[in-house]
Amino acid sequence: MTFLDNCLKNLCSSQGCAKLERFLLGDQTDENEKSSVQGFWPVRNRPGTFLAARCLDTALGSDGLGTLEDVLQRCFDQAKTEYPRYFAIRNESDVLTQAKHILESTHYGTSPFWSKLYLEEHEDVIARLLLGLVAGHPEPIRDSVVDLSRGLERRVLSLVRWLEKHRNPQAKDWLRLSIQAEALSSDWTINDVATVGDRLWKVISSSNRVDAEKFFFHILETNTRQEMQLACFPSTRIAAAFTLKFYEHILKEHQTTRVTFVPRSVRVGNYASYQDVLWLKEGFPGLRSGSFVLHDRGPKLRAIDPRRLHREITDVIEGSLLLDIRGSHAYRSLQGIGKPCFFGFMAISKLERTLVGSNESTQQTVFIHQNPFDHSFEIRDHPLTRQATGPSSHTQSLRSAIKMERRRYFQSVFLD
Repeated sequence: MTFLDNCLKNLCSSQGCAKLERFLLGDQTDENEKSSVQGFWPVRNRPGTFLAARCLDTALGSDGLGTLEDVLQRCFDQAKTEYPRYFAIRNESDVLTQAKHILESTHYGTSPFWSKLYLEEHEDVIARLLLGLVAGHPEPIRDSVVDLSRGLERRVLSLVRWLEKHRNPQAKDWLRLSIQAEALSSDWTINDVATVGDRLWKVISSSNRVDAEKFFFHILETNTRQEMQLACFPSTRIAAAFTLKFYEHILKEHQTTRVTFVPRSVRVGNYASYQDVLWLKEGFPGLRSGSFVLHDRGPKLRAIDPRRLHREITDVIEGSLLLDIRGSHAYRSLQGIGKPCFFGFMAISKLERTLVGSNESTQQTVFIHQNPFDHSFEIRDHPLTRQATGPSSHTQSLRSAIKMERRRYFQSVFLD
């Protein structure tokens, strides 16, 4: 039975629909394990901002969402770039038609699958569906020459080494570099290392950031008597290398710190997978001690929904005194988690800049702290509407849909 046949068969019953949803959402739990997250993830929490279906052709449309057909086409084009051999033998129109049918299907009084997806997860879920339709499984083996040669990882390690030699970064510098690296594209060669490194160094020295780094280091420095269990969820492949270097530096300076590193268990877009980090880790000898643990059961989407995490990962979260969460998808999906958190990401899109209370028109480096069960923002439930009077109205529409719980906090920590 093909993946499509299995999808259509499951759509014939409510139980089958639920099974299909769990499969596409990368759910790694058993139903009887859902209660295991209730200690740090209240039932009222929502793992995202807006529902994607409510953002079609609305105020967020100017950020590129558009219609469902537009979303499907973008996801198809991206997946085709990453997995060319699977898409080369399938008719594009047929695949898009099948995917749209599955997303919009309604059976036994349930809502269409598409209407339940949050903005933070919809692209990854659709990519899993498209890959299932063309490859027979949403997590096919990556066998491209680019991946096998590890060209990007080699270049990034060379960039880290160049910065070590020519700039001698300290811990706070590696922290800033590990966040700023999210915005670094991959279209540079080994010959550009010095240029890229110099540009990165100049950027992290600027004041265009939200910054809680002093509090982060204060926690580490004052915790000298007991073991500090910390869990880090990294973001992109490039940023992950810098994050590894950051923690190599931290573990050398803070002997009581223990780090569990939880990358995505599979490749999701440009986010680092367990296999990517396993390869990168060999470039950092200081991470070979028992103080650093690399976990292979991480999330399968860029957004993190604790209810869908593997039980081993929920145990890691439960046992950690501090979480270091990277990437804006995770920041937007983990509001209200019942653990002390530091969120590090690049606020690039208009939505992301709005969520951190920024009036700036350029991207910003964000590293903030949240107490257990705290929210930096909450989303109002009224639908977004398209504004016809220009970009400024678009921003105002977003702000009217977002309740800034700690707006004064964000404004106070923008550095002058």
